[in-house]
Amino acid sequence: MKGATYFSETHQDARARFTEAAARSSVLATQWREPFDAQDPQGDVLTGRNGEALATECAWFGALDAPNVVIVGSGTHGAEGLAGSGAQLAAIDQLIPQIASDQLAIFMLHGLNPWGCSFERRCDHDGVDIMRNFIDFDAPPPPPSDRFKRYAWALAPDAARGPRRWYADLAVLWCVLRYGVSRLQAEIPAGQYAFPSAPFFGGHRPSWTRRMLERALLAHVGRARRGVAMIDIHTGLGARGRGVLLGEHERLDEPACQRGLAWWGDRYEPEAPDTRPARRFERSAARRTAYRLNGSMPRAIREQIFQDATVVTAVLEFGTIPQLQAMNAVRDDHAVWNAARAAGRVPPSPDDPAVVAARAAMREAFYPSDPAWRAEVAAQSLSAIRDAARGLLAADISMD
Repeated sequence: MKGATYFSETHQDARARFTEAAARSSVLATQWREPFDAQDPQGDVLTGRNGEALATECAWFGALDAPNVVIVGSGTHGAEGLAGSGAQLAAIDQLIPQIASDQLAIFMLHGLNPWGCSFERRCDHDGVDIMRNFIDFDAPPPPPSDRFKRYAWALAPDAARGPRRWYADLAVLWCVLRYGVSRLQAEIPAGQYAFPSAPFFGGHRPSWTRRMLERALLAHVGRARRGVAMIDIHTGLGARGRGVLLGEHERLDEPACQRGLAWWGDRYEPEAPDTRPARRFERSAARRTAYRLNGSMPRAIREQIFQDATVVTAVLEFGTIPQLQAMNAVRDDHAVWNAARAAGRVPPSPDDPAVVAARAAMREAFYPSDPAWRAEVAAQSLSAIRDAARGLLAADISMD
């Protein structure tokens, strides 16, 4: 399976392969790095798991002044970054030489959350979930639900094993049995701003990734293009190996929503209140397990950064394992980091059996080793990028 060969086993290797592949491309216009300069409490710049300097790698393919741009991001949730990186490498090799031109450019951002990519965590160094970080921090944040407040301690246990962890697991099981999976899936992951040690924490201030992304998009893409689309590659939701493009809209008749439906058809699932009665389709496994986010990054890119209702932003989500199993992997990850933080040993020892087990669970949840799964990620990502490019060029022709 050639598609599986684009995928790496470490973030360091993925970064090197991305940089090298971009440099070899005949349609590369320029590439650069956005250095990660976040600091620890002692004022030292944070490094990766192996002490490496961190950065988000960027590459622009096609004309710098092309009127249409497709943006492809990876690693917003760090643990999912290796999957997105493999898809980006496949696109550089197989697709971009065919579609990049003076009319269409591809802008790739590799490792949007570089610390999370290196440590294979969904959150960043401050425990922030980047996808939920795009709120107005000058205003009061959305309050957590009563259920989240009641069970936050169990969702983010401070022990990876032992009686306290067993008690936390029983509390989560009771919550699931009492309220049901569907209700909790719509409520718990939506984003919260009160519990930094718990999953889905949106932060208390704009993250490094948010500041970098806002600066990079305005500086390199800007607001004067005719057509812009962004595809951010994620894993962990939906049917295994199936890619679904998730959008966020208030109404189905929004221009961006209509474009997404025209480009991707039933692969595009708009999260709009009138979706079900208007389209009458059977919702995909990804949408059935998706949720409307507070501080949504794709929505903020369209509405706040570009301020253009025609900009199409979609999360390309690939299913891996059952949702509750993936949630337990996230809980295991938070448990070992919370325990290490309480003991003053951050980062946790990579040789600790609980850390090894937690990392293995995160791998299975967000980056399966199955070559067939990886080949599907590559193939379906290329299809989504190709269809976005064709859609932008078709709209450009119709405007002329």
